[in-house]
Amino acid sequence: AAMAFTDLGRHLGLDVESRVALQSSLAGSVCVVVLWSLSARLGKTGPSRLVAFALPLCAGGSQLFFGHVENYTLVTLAMLLFFREGTGVVEGGSSLMRAGLAAALAVSVHPLAAFLIAPLVALPFLRPQPASVRDIWRSMLAMVPGVLYFVAFYAFCRILGAPPIEIGVNRFSGTDRVFLDPASVFGAKHLWDVAQNYLLTLPAGAVVVLLQRLREKPPAGRDRTALLLGIAALSFLVFALFLHGTLRRRRDWDLFAPAAVPVSLLATRFLARRLDGGRASLGLGVFLVLFSLAVCGPWIASNYRYAEPERRAAPSAASASLEPATPGTPTSDVATAGPATGSPNAKDVPRPGAPRADSLLEGRHDLRERPRVERDAPPSSQSGTPWAPIPAESTEA
Repeated sequence: AAMAFTDLGRHLGLDVESRVALQSSLAGSVCVVVLWSLSARLGKTGPSRLVAFALPLCAGGSQLFFGHVENYTLVTLAMLLFFREGTGVVEGGSSLMRAGLAAALAVSVHPLAAFLIAPLVALPFLRPQPASVRDIWRSMLAMVPGVLYFVAFYAFCRILGAPPIEIGVNRFSGTDRVFLDPASVFGAKHLWDVAQNYLLTLPAGAVVVLLQRLREKPPAGRDRTALLLGIAALSFLVFALFLHGTLRRRRDWDLFAPAAVPVSLLATRFLARRLDGGRASLGLGVFLVLFSLAVCGPWIASNYRYAEPERRAAPSAASASLEPATPGTPTSDVATAGPATGSPNAKDVPRPGAPRADSLLEGRHDLRERPRVERDAPPSSQSGTPWAPIPAESTEA
């Protein structure tokens, strides 16, 4: 569906970046609708449902919904569909077959959704009635449509020319190292990077709720919805800890953003139950929503507009690089010179207006298309001015 959508955008005259951005925005709109339906299962009263709907939307991971040029919005949407159906199963109002289909859909969108297998296996044991051998057998049969969908999806991709999936002990297709070794996982720097991924993609108010939960006595009764979300959160914690990313952790925030979804929903469930039980006021819920919005708003705005300085600088850089140069007169303008041929540090020369990648609030800038200036391109035929290439040694400035 994503390939068909991007191909349709090509016929409409949209470039690749605009097509993927539009796809993410539309998928994010559907995420809002699914979350509205899911909030009715997280809270029982009107105020708790409103808070359960608003708090997850104020997460840093919502940056995916604002035209992010990646496909992680699609897997986030499929995960929300799974949690909607899964919470319905544990409450006795939904079918296990639909939950299995949602999990298979998520895995077909991105392999990271394979960590939904743990909560999917736990679903038959979290139902209101105790699971018997017959119930377990029926649950296994309910997984058949999801498995058949995934097999059909894989066969369809192979017909389109996709390479076969190669799975090894620590290898997946072209990736030779999927998981980190324990020594690297429990290093202080890696743990700090993982914590930053969660702090960046979670709602700020969710952190407050989880800290309060550690201090208060759990309410009486077994909260099966919280158990389901807790199992999913622990499963994706393994993903966040052990996955070997190709980019730096802070730069690859969107890859690990789905891991914050079950944690965000779990914190929302805790807060909704406190509101339903009268152990928290609606004012606290509104404050946590506004507090989360104040944190994620600047983060979303800064990343949504990050490419504008570069796009504004590109025309001026192009015109400056095509100006006639006087022979023997070197220039020190690195921005207009472009990379030097054969220079070992040519890739380190910054592009004009390119954002810095040394702060926490950074996105995957390398995945977006950038206007390029051809260094040896001839000038416009209307200039009528002799043209000389810019000396290569000018990049040494």
